[in-house]
Amino acid sequence: MRLIKFLAAFLLLLGGCSEDPSSKTIQPWRNSLKWDVPDFDETRTAAEGGSADAQTTLGKMYADGIGVTQDAVEAVKWYRVAAERGYPESQYGLAEMYDSGEGVLQDQVEAAEWYLKAAKQGHVDAVERIGDMYENGIGVPPDLIEAYAWYAVGCEIGHKGFLLKLEPTAAALGNERNGMLAEAKKRAADYLNRYDLRRR
Repeated sequence: MRLIKFLAAFLLLLGGCSEDPSSKTIQPWRNSLKWDVPDFDETRTAAEGGSADAQTTLGKMYADGIGVTQDAVEAVKWYRVAAERGYPESQYGLAEMYDSGEGVLQDQVEAAEWYLKAAKQGHVDAVERIGDMYENGIGVPPDLIEAYAWYAVGCEIGHKGFLLKLEPTAAALGNERNGMLAEAKKRAADYLNRYDLRRR
């Protein structure tokens, strides 16, 4: 009986050793229905093996001190790896780090660039933040047309909370006669089509 248990344990261990760490999917903790903290060692191994999900999760773990000592520099490092590969959650995380100056020198121009990359992929928080940045001229020149366009995108992709931002921005643009609101609506429609951001 001991021999059978030993062989079963050995085969399980052996099977785990042959797995390619880059093929392992790490469930990002904040999207999980469980509130379990991901295993740090497992996440790091998968991140080092090339899993963008794991790289993003590892960045979040370091940024927030989840399962590891908080380290903003390491967070930036891991967010950047996945962000440069086009992962919107990492692009957003990296933008937040630049926006706040955690782990990097504060650079709101750089933050806006990363928020915009994530927004173009439909990351709702990035859509909101880039709209706010255009509305208030943070990291980008103030542009109410651009702010309205991104708030309208947020509404279209299914987040009606953007109406609270959209309506005052429309009022600030003025009436239909000056053409600014029409231009803002046209731009929003263009973004929805260009970046394929319709409600999924």
